[in-house]
Amino acid sequence: MMRGFASIIWTAGAAGAILACYLVSLQVASSRAELERVEEQIAYVTRDIRKLETEIGTRGRLSQLERWNARFLRLSAPEADQFAANAYVVAAMARPEPTPRLEAPVILAEAERDGLGSPSDLVVQASLTSERTIPTSDEGEGPDAASPDIPLPAASLSEVISDLENGAGKVRASLDTGEGE
Repeated sequence: MMRGFASIIWTAGAAGAILACYLVSLQVASSRAELERVEEQIAYVTRDIRKLETEIGTRGRLSQLERWNARFLRLSAPEADQFAANAYVVAAMARPEPTPRLEAPVILAEAERDGLGSPSDLVVQASLTSERTIPTSDEGEGPDAASPDIPLPAASLSEVISDLENGAGKVRASLDTGEGE
């Protein structure tokens, strides 16, 4: 009778040994992770101790630093008149420039050509205008000749109207026929 259960007992014993080895391995891994956390905390505390020692040493030598400053270095905090005429001008430098409010009406990009006499009736002036300057020829030529502060010239009104005359019919025709999608 014992011979029938021998293989079952050996299998159970092997499973128990494997389980015991796995549990020991798991315990070792958790101990190693805990040890790494403790070592990390020790490193943080050591760094904090060094910072505090440095601060204590600096504050302990503060009177010496003040004496050196009074005798040799003569350092002082900057004042407003070092940068501008008075403090109000310095404060104005920090204030951001006001941005223009754009309150132009919303205009749809579609217009009927049948009821209008000319394409100039389609042109609408926006409420925000800006001056466009053209660099003169005495400033030089080439891409580096114009200053980046000088805006580039805008297209003239006649160029816009001719573009509308040439392109508006094509766009309208492609929308009506469903092409270009």
